[in-house]
Amino acid sequence: MVLVALLLANFCVVRSVRLANEAQHFVAIEDWTPFRRVSQPKYLLVQIVFVGIVFLLGLDRGGAAYVFLAGGVLVFLACHFGLNLQGLLSARGLARPAAATGAVTYSTAAAFRHMADRILGAAVASLVAGLALGHLALLGGAVFLAAGAVGSWRRARNVRAQP
Repeated sequence: MVLVALLLANFCVVRSVRLANEAQHFVAIEDWTPFRRVSQPKYLLVQIVFVGIVFLLGLDRGGAAYVFLAGGVLVFLACHFGLNLQGLLSARGLARPAAATGAVTYSTAAAFRHMADRILGAAVASLVAGLALGHLALLGGAVFLAAGAVGSWRRARNVRAQP
């Protein structure tokens, strides 16, 4: 249940981030479309299915595999929730007129790279904590987070430049 609750919480926060980003005018992205796709209900369903498969695989294997897979997905979702919450709070802060001067527009590829870099930072933190504590859930989280970072870097490489 915790995994589904985290998925739903992330979904709600991402939708709020979208609204908060629309309310501020200091930071923009060339094309928001690829980022807004993840706030659609069908993507939530895909995420629930994926998390369910990983959880059931861990449950089937039991023991260390369960801790690595199910715990890793939990760490992955918790880290993403924290990153999304940071994005929401930053966007809300930028909605104040005196929050900044000027404006910046990221290319879509640069925005994906920025997201990948933030996810990699969470992966490294999870890896270091997992190694220090000897805990498979944190190590699994590092693997899932690193995979997410690689996926974002790949998306950055595959983005077509806007004219």
